Amino acid sequence: MRHRWLGLGAAALVACCAVSGPVAAYDVGSSCAVAPLQFVFDGGSVAPQVANGNPAGFICNGTSYVPLRFVADALGKQVGWDGATDTVTVSTPAPVVAAVTDPTLGQILVNASGMTLYRLTQDHPGFSACSGSCAALWPPLTVAGTPGLASGLAGSLTTFARPDGSLQVQYNGMPLYLFAGDAKPGDVNGQDADGIWFVVKVGQSAGN
Repeated sequence: MRHRWLGLGAAALVACCAVSGPVAAYDVGSSCAVAPLQFVFDGGSVAPQVANGNPAGFICNGTSYVPLRFVADALGKQVGWDGATDTVTVSTPAPVVAAVTDPTLGQILVNASGMTLYRLTQDHPGFSACSGSCAALWPPLTVAGTPGLASGLAGSLTTFARPDGSLQVQYNGMPLYLFAGDAKPGDVNGQDADGIWFVVKVGQSAGN
C-alpha cells in the first residue's frame, strides 16, 4: 500500500490511501471523473468541502482520497501548510485547556495561562448565547486551529464558528469563556455570576 500527499490548494490538502501501483501527480479536475465520498464522524454526516471545483473527498480511477484535515482531527492533530515550500506538517497542538484544583470547587478547567474557564448555562453544543458587550466581559476561548487538551485530562475539545468567524473552543460540548473580572491564575470571580455563569469541572458535560 502506498501513501501520497496530493495538494488541491491550501484549503484542501488530502491524503491518498489504499493505492496500488505508482501514483502520478495530476490535476484532478482534468484527469479523471470525480465521485464524491461521504464522511461520517461520531455518527454524524459531514458534507465534503469543495476546492477548485472538486470535492475534497473523492474517488478517482479506483483510488480513494480523504481530506488530511479530517484524519488529523480524528487523531487530535493539527495540519499546517507552507505554500512557499509546498510543505505539509502534522503536529500535536499545544494544550489550550488544562486543569487545576481549587480548594473549594475541586478540579476545574483553565486555559494555557492558568486562567479559569467558565460555561454559560444558556449555551448548548455549537452555540454561544454570549456576544457583543457580553463577549467583552466574558471573552470566548478561541483558537486558530485544533485545540489541545492537557495530557491525561478526561473529556474532549471541539470548536465551532462564531458569527465573527472565530473558532470557539468547547469542552464536552460546552463553549468555554474567560472572565474579565479575573486578574490572575486561581481567581474564580465569575463563579455563579448572575446565576448563569459557572466554572467548568473536569469530566463535566453539556447539560450537567
